[in-house]
Amino acid sequence: MAKSFAVWVEDKIDNNEKLSVSIDELHINFWCTRNPLINCIDLGIKFSCKGYKFNDSSLNIFIPFSIPKDRIKDLSVNMEADKDLVSAIFNDHISVTRNVKTKHVVYNLASNLDSPLALNTSLDFNDLDGRYDDRVNVVVNHEFTKISFKLSKCIIDRTSLAQIGDNDGLKYYIRFRLDGLTEEEIKVLIHKTENSDKYLKPLKDELVVIDFRVNELRVLPKDVRISLANACACPLKYHLFVIRDETDEYQLSHSGQSYKKCRILEGETWQKYFEGNTFKKEQSSMIYHWEKDCNKSNATANTGTGTCSNTTGNDRKNNGHRITDFIAVAKFKQTESPFLTICIYITLIIVISILSNLVYDFLKWHFEWFKS
Repeated sequence: MAKSFAVWVEDKIDNNEKLSVSIDELHINFWCTRNPLINCIDLGIKFSCKGYKFNDSSLNIFIPFSIPKDRIKDLSVNMEADKDLVSAIFNDHISVTRNVKTKHVVYNLASNLDSPLALNTSLDFNDLDGRYDDRVNVVVNHEFTKISFKLSKCIIDRTSLAQIGDNDGLKYYIRFRLDGLTEEEIKVLIHKTENSDKYLKPLKDELVVIDFRVNELRVLPKDVRISLANACACPLKYHLFVIRDETDEYQLSHSGQSYKKCRILEGETWQKYFEGNTFKKEQSSMIYHWEKDCNKSNATANTGTGTCSNTTGNDRKNNGHRITDFIAVAKFKQTESPFLTICIYITLIIVISILSNLVYDFLKWHFEWFKS
């Protein structure tokens, strides 16, 4: 059964305070390579906050499978350590970097100097080690995981904000990883089909279908659907990056115009993104990019043909909030030479050779006996 992620801001804002919250961009990197073996999902959320009285307002991420807290990793450590990696993530040049206390690093992107980016750092998703982080709360049960970021704790305070020059266009960013995905967790997003005659071929061909959904209401639990309907913000722009082995053959995408491009992954840069030598620079991988801009979709939504739908309720209409969604379906063919198949072929060759010799000896003996 298909399942969906969900990303939204919970609507618990003080009505007496003039503010606005928006999720400007959602970045998803789905790593699924066999050489080296990497199975993980990186989520990056860029958001804007105007005002300070957020009370219990939160940025929420619903994950459609259960994952332990110790496999949810903060990626700000990797980004802080290497400015080139930040440039690679945003495909932009970092002109200025400065720290704000211990919870934020502010970057100036060369393409938009009027909109600095504040990265939330040192996030601790696992509160069992005694270092409770009041910015984030993780709820895990046997069916799903919900990560909530408290907005009032994720933004820069007024005193520190005054030290930043032009902060009217300030954006915030959070990036973390769902690490070491198991086979069961991967099955939520990937469906594999093998050929029925796989044992008759020396190479094993598999058809891999990736079905990645965000805010797809029809497959979300009821309480999440209600939360989305009452949300004050959903992502305005989606980016999905799927990283596969270079040997995998990209066959088809059912995502319409959202499929943008593909390229060979820059191994030398992205090896800094993983611990140790997990991702080697000499290993070639392909990265496939899907993108959906719901600001552009809104123009067609007003004519009744868009995919970004308006929510019901007068408050949501007045706020201009739309429940946005994203779906990307892609097919890949991956070819392997399984060890079992190789052993079967070697065994068959040996058996056929032995049988051939036996048949030859048998026929030769009968032929000589017949002549005599």
